[in-house]
Amino acid sequence: MVDRIERNKDLVQEVVESTATHVGRIATIITTAVADVAREVGDLFTDGFEMRDAARKARMDEQRGILDAELADPESEAEPSITAGAEALSAPAPTATTDEVEVEDTAEVGAAVTPDARDSERDVEDIPQPSVPVSPEVEAEIESEYDG
Repeated sequence: MVDRIERNKDLVQEVVESTATHVGRIATIITTAVADVAREVGDLFTDGFEMRDAARKARMDEQRGILDAELADPESEAEPSITAGAEALSAPAPTATTDEVEVEDTAEVGAAVTPDARDSERDVEDIPQPSVPVSPEVEAEIESEYDG
């Protein structure tokens, strides 16, 4: 038979082990929660920095008169000077008027107009194109697509 002292020792030992295990699990939960919160706060600040950077680049593109950032020259990433920005803002935007484009209405009512029929009536190169700043690399890429 087990005496009273040994029985109490076993009980205390079980209580201490159980308490240590549960406290360890609670500490792990708290540690994981703190790490997750820190990660989410860091991600939030990173998103804020990225949005601020995107807004700054959009302002720079607008000042340089670039309509599509994907067509921008990657070498011209330097910030424009104040005078360059003022010139870009004061320059009039290119507009097309009805005097520049002649449209002939030669199609019969109900007749289908195919691209070949339109091209045969007039030369596509005679149509005025709006002037948009395009980098030499993009221009070469566009020309290679249409040459092939």
